[in-house]
Amino acid sequence: MTEPIEMDCRLDRRAFRQALDHSERRGLRLVLPLARWAVILAVAALMLKADWGLPPEAAMVFVLGAAIWAGMDRILHAQARAAAIDEALRQQAQDGGYRLRFGPEGLRHEGRTRSITGTWDSYLGAEPAPGATAVRMAGIMIWILDEHLPDGLNPEAFRAALDRWKAAG
Repeated sequence: MTEPIEMDCRLDRRAFRQALDHSERRGLRLVLPLARWAVILAVAALMLKADWGLPPEAAMVFVLGAAIWAGMDRILHAQARAAAIDEALRQQAQDGGYRLRFGPEGLRHEGRTRSITGTWDSYLGAEPAPGATAVRMAGIMIWILDEHLPDGLNPEAFRAALDRWKAAG
């Protein structure tokens, strides 16, 4: 495909949440909380087994404190996500949605108040997601709902076109 692909996009709160969920599933974001709890439980076990002169209740207080800390961490994380989504919706409303153009020369992401241009050198890949495609460029992820694709273009063909343009580079 050599013809550029153009589309108008506007995301709602659900789509922004889905994009954040997809982004957070990458890398160590799932492993780190599990590792954190493994360390906490190991320290609690040491407190019970080692002769540190601590009463057994100290390990329980330690685990309880860790659980409270983890709960507060989740609450703060949820608040930060909500604030990020609110800001993204505000900026999108100010921008009037955005227009995307993918072509042999790269990507153009354009709104009323801002635009982003990227070459295929900065393209890192396109990942399928339920009802969407996550286009990763250096430093950004662009969330494209399947419903925003031009008529007659399915998500697999869209991702294949991006990969061909990257390869032709």
